Amino acid sequence: MLKYFYSLIFIALTVTCFSQSKGKIKKYKIKSVTEIAIDSTNKSHTESIIKFDSKANTIFEEQFSKKGNLKKKYTKKFNKYNEIEEHIIYNEKNEVSLIIKTKYKLDKPILISTSNSKGEIIEEIEIKYNGFGEKIEEIKFDSKHIVVQKSIFEYDKKGLKTSKNTFDSLGKLVETKMYTYEY
Repeated sequence: MLKYFYSLIFIALTVTCFSQSKGKIKKYKIKSVTEIAIDSTNKSHTESIIKFDSKANTIFEEQFSKKGNLKKKYTKKFNKYNEIEEHIIYNEKNEVSLIIKTKYKLDKPILISTSNSKGEIIEEIEIKYNGFGEKIEEIKFDSKHIVVQKSIFEYDKKGLKTSKNTFDSLGKLVETKMYTYEY
């Protein structure tokens, strides 16, 4: 289950390697781009098709091998505030693999729900914030809505994160991250 989470976070946060800035995509009203990558030995060849919305958000990407086989595909839907509400990930057979939905309160994600192709929830992450908008708690639930992990965040007077303590399903501390800053 944890491998799903780390894979999903990586995929969900993947930023397209396309090198044009959002500003230029908007300025020139670019709707899509085809990107071809060939290694120096000509053994590896990847073709990607990337589509953008009017706000220059990547809403679709397909990547194909040299033989034309689908390697990866995803779509994203954004809300009126330019936040990702839905991210659908497809497998090599062009079938829905995962659906990641995010709910927001103001501009902060408060619930990230991951489902399989049948719409069954695999994992949910609930996020809580303090009055300053700083993330103070992140709780991960499994498909049965049982807590599998909980992280607590602490901040200094300047609002800089000082620690993150992560606990397992039994409340046992499994990791502590400490943050120090140099000025």
